[in-house]
Amino acid sequence: MALDGIWDEIRGMEPLIRCLPCDAWRTNQEDNELVLTRPLRDSDLNILHKYTPRIHYFTHISGGIHIDIYRSLSLLHTHVPLLPNLRYLNWRASSTPGVYTYLPLFLCPKLDNLELQLDLVQPEQLAILVALPTDVPNITRLRLDILADGMPVKSGLAEISGLSEVLGLWGKLHKITITDITRDAFVAAALLPELVELAITDAAFRWLLPSAAGASNLWPVSSPDAERKPYFSLKNLSVTSSRSGASSSTITSFLELFQGMNLVSLSVKAAASHCAIDQLTNFFQCVRAQCNTRTLKRLDLRFQTADDFSLSTLLPLLDFPALDVVVIDLPCNIALSEQEACKIALAWPDLRILRLCPMGQRMRPLAAMTKLLALIPFARHCPKLTELSIVFDASHPGTRRLLCDEPHRYKGVRNKSLAVLHVGASPISHKEFVAVFLQDIFPNLSSVTVFHLDERRVRADVVSWTYIDMVLLPTMAMARRSEREWLKSGGDNDEDREDRERQQQRWFTDVECMELAFQVLSGLV
Repeated sequence: MALDGIWDEIRGMEPLIRCLPCDAWRTNQEDNELVLTRPLRDSDLNILHKYTPRIHYFTHISGGIHIDIYRSLSLLHTHVPLLPNLRYLNWRASSTPGVYTYLPLFLCPKLDNLELQLDLVQPEQLAILVALPTDVPNITRLRLDILADGMPVKSGLAEISGLSEVLGLWGKLHKITITDITRDAFVAAALLPELVELAITDAAFRWLLPSAAGASNLWPVSSPDAERKPYFSLKNLSVTSSRSGASSSTITSFLELFQGMNLVSLSVKAAASHCAIDQLTNFFQCVRAQCNTRTLKRLDLRFQTADDFSLSTLLPLLDFPALDVVVIDLPCNIALSEQEACKIALAWPDLRILRLCPMGQRMRPLAAMTKLLALIPFARHCPKLTELSIVFDASHPGTRRLLCDEPHRYKGVRNKSLAVLHVGASPISHKEFVAVFLQDIFPNLSSVTVFHLDERRVRADVVSWTYIDMVLLPTMAMARRSEREWLKSGGDNDEDREDRERQQQRWFTDVECMELAFQVLSGLV
């Protein structure tokens, strides 16, 4: 059993070759590759066969062993796969010419997860691709990373001869991940009966540009499956566009090709040119028109836009009541009032994760901001919410006065699910008041994270949020826990008063330790 765990997954052939007798191989000092010092014997194969049936996951890496080792192994395994129980194969591009021709050595009938890097300038790789459905007919998950002379393709995928035929022959495919996608391959994949997930990376969709006629007559009426809706089994769709790839308008045109989708998950990440608000609105309306409002549960949208936007831009997305994960990552600001936040919370009652602020990029200075009061509807109407990311104004004195004068706005609101709050670069003042408010509506809040910006304007805000995260929240959590224990025991009496005092002393010591740790980390001491 121990050997099974050790050999379940390996990277490269080097671990296997090192199991052979020492007189069979040596390390070449020039390139640090393993080379054979004699022909392989039957006894050598018997040694390898002790380990090869245990290998289920294999990743081919460039270098490590000389190509002659592949050649020797292929001559001895003409009809039997080298790794007979292999389930996952990741074959990456190699700087050694000719290595790709030995890919069939690792193909076996049990293989169901295949990841390949194909170089457009090496025709022998494309020839092997065409033959793959015959050698490994049971593939359910396929990833094709298209390269051009060893570099990722950034300007759109050139038409690969035979790719559409290859996809059509793999009738058991559940998942396809591919660099861009050609028109013919897109049509072929549409008829796969079990295709559940389609992920397109570095999308360009040049056949969808106005100058191309690629989208016309896309679904032939003469197809034997014409009565069946294209991509009828698709549940998860992901489109990623690089800076030189498809624009938001092109991605919208791509989504319009789907004739109604029962998607569970939709992810679109477009890092191309900045899109205007009207283009963003058109995209959201397209999502509303093309996706089943009752099935979509996860939505991840990331665009580059230069304009702030309001709730009206998001209105088409509020028609999806089953959403439980929503990520809208834009380098701009959305300003929500308490009433607008209430509309979102009521529209998405099953939310578990909501991210409405950029997590890994810088936002411009904010003119209008979401109000602190906007957190109350999420606490009241989203009982399953565990993670919230939103930029809001926690510094406005009018909001503090309103909460003090009208405590009924939030008293009694308890969301016990929320554990993580991302505040971005939210401004803050009177951190103690904000911490108490957050603990009131989110009593199990354990982490507040802030987006660190090295600017004097927001440095004090970062320190305040970090203080809330490291000191105030743990302190209040300990105080409430101690209070609950005291009430559960029925209060102090003469017999346990001394124990109570010792517990309080330990509690204050813990608080002092947290204060000191915060000061050290913040550079205050």
